Amino acid sequence: MTEQNLLSKHWPVLCSAFCLLLLALSGCNLLPQEEDPEEVALLPPPEEKITVVQVKRGDIVEELRKVCLVESTRERILYFTEEGAVKDIFVKEDEWVEEGQVLACLETGEIEYQTKASAIDLEATVLRLEQARTEAALGALSRQALRLQELEYEKARLNHERFRERLAGSFIKAPYSGKIKSISVKDGEQVEDYEEIMRIVDPSRVRLIVEVTSAERAEVQPGLILRLEVEDKVWLNGWVTRVPSAKDKLPDGTEDLRLFIELEPNDYEFRHMSLFPVVINLREAKDTLILERSAVRQYFDRYYVRLLDGDTIREVDVVVGIEGSTHVEILSGLQEGDLVIPK
Repeated sequence: MTEQNLLSKHWPVLCSAFCLLLLALSGCNLLPQEEDPEEVALLPPPEEKITVVQVKRGDIVEELRKVCLVESTRERILYFTEEGAVKDIFVKEDEWVEEGQVLACLETGEIEYQTKASAIDLEATVLRLEQARTEAALGALSRQALRLQELEYEKARLNHERFRERLAGSFIKAPYSGKIKSISVKDGEQVEDYEEIMRIVDPSRVRLIVEVTSAERAEVQPGLILRLEVEDKVWLNGWVTRVPSAKDKLPDGTEDLRLFIELEPNDYEFRHMSLFPVVINLREAKDTLILERSAVRQYFDRYYVRLLDGDTIREVDVVVGIEGSTHVEILSGLQEGDLVIPK
């Protein structure tokens, strides 16, 4: 095959290869060119801001915040003196009742019958005794026969009184005007004699009680000043009148942790079982060094602060006194005007 024939045979392949080469060379020009990075000016780091609080002089009070309960001083447990099934409970809890009002009763069928029968027997013996006395006065009846009639009358009277007492014991009446505090049984329940059925209180006779813990009781003493909030931002001043000892017990045998308080003369009407916020001043100091609570740190029994001394920060141990709601009394370790870094 001649050279001319070979060239004509492979000419399309050569043209294709040439075109691909031109495309490759032109594609390199289309790629983005890398530029030299510009130098960025670095800003100086911001200065660290330090928050400080200052030791200053002022007044401080350590307070005990609790809840005061209004409790009636006249409360009585009511019960039946007979056993039996409860027939009716005529009242509800928190209902006002008047003195002598019937509050509840038992099924009284048998006792009621016996009471009526004994009343008839008593009346019969009264008639027989009157007749015997008339006959004895006329000499128609011996003294012994008269005495027997007198004994029959006495027996009938005692028997009737016993049934009357049993019938009365099947009813509960209000011993005084007041409010029903609680009811322990329902209609139809079987109850024992002297079992608690309900409680009545006289809300006009009340006292103010503050329940505390054993640790709080140790901090309180009679005479401490307090304030009691009767309405929103309306406070009445008063004082602690009684602090129980560690040996005092309640009727159920539990530890007595009740403080009794009194208020200055006022016209406010306190109602039984009402609750009021109360604040008792445990300790106070005037014109003393104080520091915000957030600045005092504690590690077990150690109290310390981070004191800013010029450009340096150092830890300083302190002795604290009264701890108020927002500030702490500083007894030693710092001076007025010192700057302390809070937590």
